[in-house]
Amino acid sequence: MKYIRTAALMLCAILLFSCFTLSFAESSEEEPSWDDPPSEEVVVTPSPTPLPANFQVYRQPQSENCLEGSTIYFMSICGSYETCTWIFSSPDGGTRLKHSEIEAAFPGVKLDAHRTWDGTGDELMTIENVPYSMNGWRVRAQYTNAAGQTVSSDPATITVKDDPAIADVPANIPSPTPLPTPEPAETPEPTPSPSPTPAPTPQPKEENDWAISTPEPKSEEEASSQDVTEETAAKSVFSGIPMLLLGAALAIVLLLFIGIFSFSDRRRKKKKKKNYRRNY
Repeated sequence: MKYIRTAALMLCAILLFSCFTLSFAESSEEEPSWDDPPSEEVVVTPSPTPLPANFQVYRQPQSENCLEGSTIYFMSICGSYETCTWIFSSPDGGTRLKHSEIEAAFPGVKLDAHRTWDGTGDELMTIENVPYSMNGWRVRAQYTNAAGQTVSSDPATITVKDDPAIADVPANIPSPTPLPTPEPAETPEPTPSPSPTPAPTPQPKEENDWAISTPEPKSEEEASSQDVTEETAAKSVFSGIPMLLLGAALAIVLLLFIGIFSFSDRRRKKKKKKNYRRNY
């Protein structure tokens, strides 16, 4: 009973402390004063109006490579647009021209930009007589819709190669003086060459058919060469004899070896047959 009373007292104390704390917190809150300065107003920046879904570039212009003085074409396709302006940029980006200003900036160039209709509509630009000074320029199509919004295509590069057939030829160049035609030289008359005198034909000596001709003596070189030839022939004859003897000796040794092997094999077979009979 004593413990129950103690617990009840502690619970009452906790409840009283909680009520006192809540009342003190409510009284400590300050009421706003009318003398305080007004708070700053938050300026809300309106978000840009999103572009219509079909107002976009469907086909990008392609870069062109050409020779000086040729014709190039650029085409781009966009949906739901009102106007299109082709923008030209110099290689360093310092100059920007519209397509309507190109003919004045590049004398001799003929530019035609028009709109054709094929589903969504496409823009075609033709540049005739392209100069070499337009090399490196970039061009892109800029579209504007009815709401004043703009969208641009990717840039395309113009690459112009120097045409060797086009050259600046000065107007007043004196024509070269033709050289005089040389007169043909006189052809000398051929001088007849003297005909060769035929050599006299030696007459054969009259000799009797029965006469015996005496052989002429041979020189030392002919005699020595004949001796060398005979000696070589003799050596070639006698050099074959040792080879024949060697071949015969090898044949005899081979026959002996075959005979000995056959004899030993025959004895071995007889001995084997004798042992077989003895065992069985």
